[in-house]
Amino acid sequence: MDIQVYSHLPENPAVPVSEITPLLALLAKAGIPFEKLLGALSLPSDLFDQPQRPSKQLTLGDYLRLLGQISRFMQDEACQLSSRAVLPGTLSFLLDTIIASHTLGEAMHQLSRSTNILYGGEFNQIQEDDQHVAYIVDDQKFPFSFESERYHYLTTECALLYTNAMFSLATNRRSEQLLLASWTRRPDTMRECDPLSTLGKPMRYGCSSYRLYYHREALALPITLTAADQLLPADITQRTIAITEHQPDKATPGENLIAQLESAFEQQITEQKAVAQRLNMSTATLKRRLLTHGLTFRHCREQFQDRQAKALLAKGSSPSDVAEHLGFSDSRSFYRAFKSQNGITPRAYIDQRLKPS
Repeated sequence: MDIQVYSHLPENPAVPVSEITPLLALLAKAGIPFEKLLGALSLPSDLFDQPQRPSKQLTLGDYLRLLGQISRFMQDEACQLSSRAVLPGTLSFLLDTIIASHTLGEAMHQLSRSTNILYGGEFNQIQEDDQHVAYIVDDQKFPFSFESERYHYLTTECALLYTNAMFSLATNRRSEQLLLASWTRRPDTMRECDPLSTLGKPMRYGCSSYRLYYHREALALPITLTAADQLLPADITQRTIAITEHQPDKATPGENLIAQLESAFEQQITEQKAVAQRLNMSTATLKRRLLTHGLTFRHCREQFQDRQAKALLAKGSSPSDVAEHLGFSDSRSFYRAFKSQNGITPRAYIDQRLKPS
């Protein structure tokens, strides 16, 4: 099996808005307000205006977050990018086929067969030799709902990113260590926009199909997930983003979730519904996930705000400035919250720090 590749990879590839104009057309046809989508992700409200301008770009992570929001609005987990509608629950079904497998090799074959059945064609296949195993996607006859070849590249490449993330979660990230290379149909002249390059592995461009190449040892990796883990499609999105943005792994799922919450808080997204939307899950799911770790949204937000308040006060900010920075309605609300957490007022906290040791 020849996996000759190029070693030069672009750094931090962005997604030009001009490349996703088919998606924008689908959104407009469905009557989905751009402003609401962009606002939920704290993206500029004019991002989709004049999409052909070179300066209009999305980070790959924000593009993946955007797809998660769109699938929720459209109630179609393929965001209507396929002419065959994918109903809510489809990704959970695919996850279940992986979890029911004993090894990654079995999971690869099950995922390939299930995806082909869902989309009505032989688009996925597994190829093995004595050294490698390749997960192959041939999208040239796939029922895309749009004709843009450039957007075909992006859509299928992102599908491979999700596939890699599923394998990563299913094997407790061990499959990432055995990923060797990837192939894409994208021409070499367009490599600067290539999402697969974020995997940090050698690439081959201008191929007849898309491929993820793993060391053959990957076939025997045990599936460590069980139904009790309650894995959700949002977990796949988050793992995909974590891989593409090279985020460090946290020690536990609870710490991962807290890190995601605090990332939203840092961007002034503090309402539970808005945070849940950013994490591509419902408010009820976010509540349940937090309770699994003995947490509540209010507790996480209060702990974050308290740490931020102390840091800002220690740097010389006035209590009124801190209250405004943290989004409190007024200084009195901030005083009450701070005293509830610490037993003293913000002013008393400042005075304590100013006392000589």
